[in-house]
Amino acid sequence: RLAIDEEKIARDFHRLADRAAQAETAFFLHRDFQSRNIMIRQGRVRFIDYQAGRSGPLAYDLAALLIDPYAALPASLQEELLEQYLNALTALLPYNREQFRQEYLLLALQRNLQILGAFAFLSQQRKKPFFRQYIAPALHNLQALLAETAAADYPYLKILSLQCAEKLEQLSTT
Repeated sequence: RLAIDEEKIARDFHRLADRAAQAETAFFLHRDFQSRNIMIRQGRVRFIDYQAGRSGPLAYDLAALLIDPYAALPASLQEELLEQYLNALTALLPYNREQFRQEYLLLALQRNLQILGAFAFLSQQRKKPFFRQYIAPALHNLQALLAETAAADYPYLKILSLQCAEKLEQLSTT
């Protein structure tokens, strides 16, 4: 129910997509790497729901897991886990840490938008109110990502996320 400038949001979306598409895609990508798809059975970690797996950018699955609204990890823990991942990654593979961080931000923004779209669709169009409770945490994650200096090139997306948060707040108090 927001007035959206289609041209401005399209500009931000295209810029984000173009930049995210520059990440190398030679890595296995689960594509739905979230807390609900990680199981522990008999002391062993199991990954489920990987049928959509394919080659993709290295940072996407980590972004999906760390910004997972079901888990709602605090930003400080997200950063700590990102750093631990980078330490483990660079011990195994010569990957530029700064490049990874840049790719991570772009892919986290992209994944976060996908999450918000899915939850809005499921709660409003499919009449599954269960998903509505996760919109606010996902929107909070999006705003935190957009507050990063490296995300300054998405000004309209930032404005729109603030408007969405305001509207969500209004709806929750009525």
